[in-house]
Amino acid sequence: MNEIQRTIDYYQLLIDKFEKTGLSPHQLKVYREIQDLVQGCSSYEDIQSKMKSQGYYESPGQALYLDAIMAQKNAAKQNGFTELEELYLARYNEVKADGSKMHVTGYSEKASSILSKYSTLMDALFEIYINYCTYNGANPYDTLRYNGSLDNIRKYHAVFQTLGTSFEEISATSYYRQHIGLEDDKYQMFISEVKTLLQKREPERSEIQPFEEELKLMWPKLKDKRVEVQAIGKLEDAKTKKSIYLVVAPSDNKGKYTFTSNQQEEY
Repeated sequence: MNEIQRTIDYYQLLIDKFEKTGLSPHQLKVYREIQDLVQGCSSYEDIQSKMKSQGYYESPGQALYLDAIMAQKNAAKQNGFTELEELYLARYNEVKADGSKMHVTGYSEKASSILSKYSTLMDALFEIYINYCTYNGANPYDTLRYNGSLDNIRKYHAVFQTLGTSFEEISATSYYRQHIGLEDDKYQMFISEVKTLLQKREPERSEIQPFEEELKLMWPKLKDKRVEVQAIGKLEDAKTKKSIYLVVAPSDNKGKYTFTSNQQEEY
C-alpha cells in the first residue's frame, strides 16, 4: 500500500467516526475535503504542499473548536441559559470568520463569569429549599431552626435580586427545577409557600397553641419524673449516630432513591 492510499484510508477512518456520531459537522466537512484533495495528489510531498497552500494545516483545529463551541451553545440553549448561549454564538461566528481568533484571550473569562453566576443562583435556590425543609421540620419553640430557617430563606432570596433576576424566574427555569427532588405538585407548593414565608418573621398563634395545650396535659404527669426522663434521654442518646449519605435520585418518579457512601459518627 502506497503513502497516498494509506493517507486516504486514514481520513476515511476519521470520516466514518464523525458520520457515526453526527456531533462534529465541521470536522466531518474538513476531513472530507482533505480526503478529496489527497485523492488528486501524485505523491506525499504533493499532499503536504497542497494542504499547506489551501489552509488545511489550520482548518482541522478551527473545525474542532467550532464543533466544541456549537456543542456548548446547544447545551446552554437546552438548559435555558440565554446569556451563555448568546456568548457561545458570538464566539462561534467570530472564529468561523477568522480561525486565528481562537487564540484571542478574554472569551474564557466571560464564560467563566457567567457560569459562576449560574452556579451562585443554583446554590441560592438549593439553600432556600433546604431551609424550607428545615422550617417545616421545626416547631415554634425550636427558635434556632425555626427563626434561622426563615432568616436564611430571606438571605438567599436576596441573591436573586442582586444578580438581576428573581426567585420566580429561576425556579421556573428547567435547569434549576430539575435539581430540586420534588414532584411537580410538591414543587409548586414549595414555590408558593416560600413566597409566603418571605413575609413571615415569627410564629403565629395557631402554631404555638397546640404545643401549649399538649404541655398542659403532659406537665402534671412529667413534673415529678425528671430523673427518669433524663435517664431515658441519656439511654437514647447513647444509641444515636449522625449519618451522612450520598443520595442518588431515581430516573423517573416511580423509582426509588439510592443511599450510598454512608458515613456515621458517634455523637
